[in-house]
This record gives sequence, structure tokens and C-alpha cells, in this order.
Amino acid sequence: MHPRDWADADQPWLQFGMILPISADDPSDQAEYLEARLTAGDPRAAAEVWGGSHDAEQLGYPWPPVDPLPM
Repeated sequence: MHPRDWADADQPWLQFGMILPISADDPSDQAEYLEARLTAGDPRAAAEVWGGSHDAEQLGYPWPPVDPLPM
């Protein structure tokens, strides 16, 4: 849940997300792929902003966020 502490709810916050393809590979192999992707570096470099507070631009990211499932 964001923000973690509702006492800080007046602070800007962001939610990051990424779409992961589901393959026919073994689920444990897919989990290893996800772990490798998230731990290879800063996950913000591979993810997109999917949500947050409306003043999230203060954190250096564009607003509104990218729609993860465009129609």
C-alpha cells in the first residue's frame, strides 16, 4: 500500500509497474527471470510509473502515468 504510512500521505509518492510476458516455460524459470530482471539494477529503469499522488511530478516523473493496459 502506498504511501506506507498514512501520516505521510501529504508527501508525493509513485507506484511502478512492468508487464511480464507469460511463457510456456516452467513457472520456477519464469520466477528466476523476474528476479534477475528486478535485481539486475534499479527497477525504476525497467518499470513505468503506473500510479501515485497527483503531485508526483515533484519526484521527477511525468504525470499522468502511463496506462499499463491501453485499450
